[in-house]
Amino acid sequence: NINSEYSELNPLLSPDGKTLYFSRKNHPGNVGGPKDKEDIWESRSRDGVVWSPSANLGEPINTATTNNLVSVSTDNNSFLFHINDGFALRHRTTSGWSPLEDLGIRFKNESDFLEGSLSPDGKAIVFVAKLKANAFYSDVEKERDIYVCEKRTDGRWSAPIHTGKVLNSPGDEYSPFLSADNKTLYFASNGRAGYGDVDIFMSRRLSDEWNKWSEPVNLGLG
Repeated sequence: NINSEYSELNPLLSPDGKTLYFSRKNHPGNVGGPKDKEDIWESRSRDGVVWSPSANLGEPINTATTNNLVSVSTDNNSFLFHINDGFALRHRTTSGWSPLEDLGIRFKNESDFLEGSLSPDGKAIVFVAKLKANAFYSDVEKERDIYVCEKRTDGRWSAPIHTGKVLNSPGDEYSPFLSADNKTLYFASNGRAGYGDVDIFMSRRLSDEWNKWSEPVNLGLG
């Protein structure tokens, strides 16, 4: 009901565990047909075991171009997208979905991939990308660092804030997730000693700044 002969990407589970969002590449059921590189689909479950046949979310969530869903809010009512070298939000309304809200954030990701999450309070976006501000930037390496965009008191969003050399390694960081306390960060890395190519680590923010973190701890075998 979920997997097909086409590529399924970037699965995101709603906070209540009942809806799975994911992308499909070049599927005939995409809004733009087989030439549409990525649309967002969903499947639902009452028990987390049996899932309904997946369905394309349709317009306005999907368009004939690539649609890149990054994160789902804790109330399942806001979607965070990566668009135009930045981020945008859509919110559920009584009649469907709000227009795309461009957050005014711009950056040039030199990696082919971007992963991130919206903080539980909706006031921070934590993501990994290769930018010139990377702690160990190199023209030839594809390593990504962890960045944060913060919603200011005036409602505007900051430019990407680098999280510092304590958190970031000379390797690649993956899939950051900020817990509900806005202090505890979970992420994966291949640039630190561990049990395999990529291990999961945890670090805690030591102040209100985004570049002061405790030494990352490997979560160990499990």
